Amino acid sequence: MMISRVYLPLLTLSIIIGCSYTPHEIPPPSCFSPEMNKPAIFKPIEPVIDLNIITQTTANIEDVETEAETPAEDPAETPETVSPLEQNALHDIDFEMNNRIQWWIKRFTGPDKRYFRATLAGFDTIRPAMEKILENYGIPKDLVYICMIESGGRPNAISPTGATGYWQFTSGTAKTYKLVINSWVDERRDLTKSTHAAARYLKNLHAIFNDWLLAGAAYNAGEGNIYRIMKKYPEIDTFWDISHTMPIKHETLDYIPKLIATIVLAKNRAYYGLDESDDRNTADLAYETVRVPSFTYLDDIADLLKVPNKQIAIMNADLIRQCTPPSDKGHEIKVPPGTAEAVSRFVENMGSRKAKDAKTHVVKKGETLTRIAKANSLSVKEIRELNGIKGDDITIGQKLMLPVTEKKVEKSGKRTHTVAKGDTLSGISRRYGVSMDDIMDANKIKTPKSIRPKMVLKIPPKEHDPSPRQIQYTVKKGDTIWSISRRFEVTTGEILKWNKLKPKAEIHPGDELTIKSR
Repeated sequence: MMISRVYLPLLTLSIIIGCSYTPHEIPPPSCFSPEMNKPAIFKPIEPVIDLNIITQTTANIEDVETEAETPAEDPAETPETVSPLEQNALHDIDFEMNNRIQWWIKRFTGPDKRYFRATLAGFDTIRPAMEKILENYGIPKDLVYICMIESGGRPNAISPTGATGYWQFTSGTAKTYKLVINSWVDERRDLTKSTHAAARYLKNLHAIFNDWLLAGAAYNAGEGNIYRIMKKYPEIDTFWDISHTMPIKHETLDYIPKLIATIVLAKNRAYYGLDESDDRNTADLAYETVRVPSFTYLDDIADLLKVPNKQIAIMNADLIRQCTPPSDKGHEIKVPPGTAEAVSRFVENMGSRKAKDAKTHVVKKGETLTRIAKANSLSVKEIRELNGIKGDDITIGQKLMLPVTEKKVEKSGKRTHTVAKGDTLSGISRRYGVSMDDIMDANKIKTPKSIRPKMVLKIPPKEHDPSPRQIQYTVKKGDTIWSISRRFEVTTGEILKWNKLKPKAEIHPGDELTIKSR
């Protein structure tokens, strides 16, 4: 009897699965909570691998604790067998349907349907660009959905352990795959660069395990953990041979069934009552690049081009301050098609803005950060942040960027700013650390567009309450407002305030909460 490698007829599937596998109920986390990848444990490798290298490298990794076995499901409560797929739905990874996959299909088309459908629609805007990159590396395009189950396709997704960006790289894995991370730039949030890194990582994992599903499991659990399990249990040939009785987390056991369920649903949306894909939004991803000087603010570019700030910010999500970093060579940013020339003219007209915002200091013999800060009426913290310095070590001849503060011109403490060609009110407000509304009130300006070159603006004292960094946290099963507050070291009252929730508000898996880090 010939059996399809993708789907079986309803009755035959039930009989075969019933004989070979007894599913156990695993309360799964929300499908949209960022997964927690472990750092890569060795540098990128060539396709031909000496597995002894991995054995030596992983020898000092702590064993994963075996999780307690969960009770077996009542057969009467086993999810109904999923009906066959449409014949034209092709997959580029091999798998056979089983109850573990069905469980997730049932969940994604049941309790989590609203969240899954919304995330799938949003992911469609970036999916084609990622698929092209994977295809160029010879990687099955279906594996693009790893990104969706990792981060929901959000560049600013951050897990509680710090895994960040589209593909949820830890800093260790990111640096192994040559992604830049500092106080100004985080390339884990860059769609193109992070996807190239993910493709190289997946290709290396496949070279080790010679199986895409095992490679996917290793992406979640770490290649060292999967390799050690396979070494301990020689009977393992495929991912499905790994069981909950082995030293592996349920998160990893769920990872591949969740991935395949996502692929099945994404390619058969009409059948499962999900909205069809709308690729028209992918036009928003088209861009040109243009080099701009240090301290170019993204919302100034958005104002110039008359496009939403969010559009430019998403294009350049790797700029974590939404401002280009200090550099003598400037920085390349992405802008909508056909606008690069206008942006080039704009930055040329900015004139000496860089000189106004910062100056270069060459470290001399005997100088320390403290001395330099004191001599320039700055704090050591300001110099560290501007230059991405973590400690106090500096070297003779090193170039430091020093912030230039505006001097007070009146005893009352008021400052003034003479509008230059190319200035915008949003840029001026940010330069001085005060709001646009405060500047408009101080100068009796009705609209931001009222300013003109050579106009002298009064700058009111800046507020001393800088806004903290903001992340979106997706609620998982078992979460409470109190447990989330402990995790991020904030108060429950702050979480309620940031999300406009009442004291007795309930949260549910899949809900998104705004968290502001300190």
